Amino acid sequence: MKNILITFVLLSLPLTGYAAQKTERQKQTEQALKKGHEALNQFKYVPKGLDLIPIPGEENKREVALMHFQHAILLDPKSANAWFSTGFAEARGNNYDDALRFFKTALELAPDNFAVTMYTGLAYFQKNDVDNALKYLLKAEVLSPESGRIHGHLARAYYAKRDQDNALKQLDLARQYKDSISPDYLKQLSETIDPK
Repeated sequence: MKNILITFVLLSLPLTGYAAQKTERQKQTEQALKKGHEALNQFKYVPKGLDLIPIPGEENKREVALMHFQHAILLDPKSANAWFSTGFAEARGNNYDDALRFFKTALELAPDNFAVTMYTGLAYFQKNDVDNALKYLLKAEVLSPESGRIHGHLARAYYAKRDQDNALKQLDLARQYKDSISPDYLKQLSETIDPK
């Protein structure tokens, strides 16, 4: 009986060691993501119409963020947040093909994630692929129907397709759920889509 107990304890050591190691790895992943977001939050933009344009000379902050996010992916390849964050940083650099590659991996890991779905649609929109943009934005709308942001993005996509009726419907919904959309963005959408 004593030998069985010793054997069980010895066999379980690698498992408990792995669990502790995994916990440490998760902490390192979270730390890498935190550092990446801190660097990305320092990356400055200027508004240009409904878009945001990076200020020249700020690129190194985005590159630092990318380094941290890619480190997070190496630490935890199954972290949808790490893949999404990397895609988000790529999108901030106007690298939409790379952003989509990372977003799609994040979607494989978290298919019902609202933010990943919405930003996938926005990356397609930035590439002027309005049909794919609408596909993902409409899926994001199903995931979070009371988000003013998603309705604002849908209004913009429908407007780009010259579908004024749906653009106005989505703009009305964005106004209805205005607590989750930037007032400046809502104002610009209103002035563009429904100037009265």
